[in-house]
Formats: sequence, C-alpha cells, structure tokens
Amino acid sequence: MHDIRVVVISGVFTLLTFGFGLPLALGKVRRNRWFGFKLNTYIINDDDIWYAVNRVGGRVLVAASSLFLAIAVVAAVYTGNHGIQTALLIITLGLILGLIIYSFARTLRLSYRMADEKGLRHQQSRPD
Repeated sequence: MHDIRVVVISGVFTLLTFGFGLPLALGKVRRNRWFGFKLNTYIINDDDIWYAVNRVGGRVLVAASSLFLAIAVVAAVYTGNHGIQTALLIITLGLILGLIIYSFARTLRLSYRMADEKGLRHQQSRPD
C-alpha cells in the first residue's frame, strides 16, 4: 500500500486554511470570542482594526491553502517514492510553522500600526 500521509495532511490543511481564511478575507466574520485573529485588545475592541486585521490574516490563510494543495498534488503523484514523501512532509510541517509565525507577525504589526494611527495605544495610563 502506498503512503498517502502527506496527501492527507496537506489536503486537510488545504481545507482548513481555505475554509477558515475565506470568510475572514471577505470580511464576513464579526467580532467574536471564538473565531479570528485576536492577538491583542486593539483587535478585539475596535471594529476597524478587527476587520482589517482579519482580512489580512484571511488572505494569508487562503494563499497558504494553495501551497498546501500544490504539495498534496505532488505528494499524490509521488506516493510510491519515500524520499519525495519525506521531503514533502518536512516542507508541509515547515509551511505550517512558517504560516503561524508569519500570520501572527503580520496581523499583530498591522493591529499596532492601526492602534497608533487611532491614538489607542497612547490612551492607556501607565504608572510612573
């Protein structure tokens, strides 16, 4: 039997990243407790920042889904080649880690920039 783990893993991440990313990218998700990029209070408490950050994060997820799909297709073509399967698994795991780091960094940076533009970061009182 051929090893199809990489096909399944990449296929699952294709569906997850596209399924979660598309409604965010389209701005269809209202502020809520459960779903979206909620990395700081600026995102959670401000509609403009919420929608901007989640659109960007959603686009990153949708773009990543195309990469996962490409890996799944290549893995399906080379199901009998253990070396290629191993390489694709490493690439998939690296892509997952990179996606997490990149999406968090990009959305967090955007939220801070928008909070600065709105003057929200300077409103908090700081103890002397």
